[in-house]
Amino acid sequence: MQIIFLSDVRGVGKKGEVKEVKEGYARNFLIPRGLAVVGTSDVLKKHAVVQARAAKEKEALRDVLQEKALALKSIDLKFTRKFGKKGEVFGSVSRHEIEEMLKAKGFSATVFLEKPLKTSGAKEVEVDFGEGVKGSVSVVIEPEK
Repeated sequence: MQIIFLSDVRGVGKKGEVKEVKEGYARNFLIPRGLAVVGTSDVLKKHAVVQARAAKEKEALRDVLQEKALALKSIDLKFTRKFGKKGEVFGSVSRHEIEEMLKAKGFSATVFLEKPLKTSGAKEVEVDFGEGVKGSVSVVIEPEK
């Protein structure tokens, strides 16, 4: 029997997936619990339309995120910290501080940073926008005046 999963069922199928399962399993377990519906021709056609619409929306979102990633390349995020007499930085710039500054500039992204930045000058930091779109931003640490 062909069914469409309405939610994830571990080891069997994921939400939105169309799969062939044994009729007893579908009628006695999946359908009564609201985990799946029978894949009749009408339901499968509607499902195909919904899947196509979702794919178009996902592609449009991906295009917008790629534009944001390109716009991010032209931005420098500047942080000021106290410096010692020998040029050492007192304090550091964390991943959270970079994410907050990005949000203030209108970008919603996750920053990949192994450890906080503790050296002066410009550093390229990798940023993930989601949907497989990644970019980078220049982070500059300057001395306080």
